[in-house]
Amino acid sequence: MTTRDTRTAEQAYMENHTAALALVERIRDALANHDDAPADGLDWGHVGDIAHTRSELQEISDRLFNKGEYECEGFVGARASGPCADCGRRLEDHTA
Repeated sequence: MTTRDTRTAEQAYMENHTAALALVERIRDALANHDDAPADGLDWGHVGDIAHTRSELQEISDRLFNKGEYECEGFVGARASGPCADCGRRLEDHTA
């Protein structure tokens, strides 16, 4: 049986926003305290782990800031002014 979500879009957004902020804090704390290297030092497995973490965080950052594959075609490689040809936002909104 499917249950209907009775929240408003604003309520659902704010719940997810709050949960996302909590995740950011957990990730920040984990990275700041990521001293799990064994006594004999780091190995390439540690490098792979942190590189994978960085890659996933870069993907999120690119999506949030319209970079990489998420960049609108209207401003790719251009120093433009005025609205984006694809989405209508200003250049400053793409790079903020």
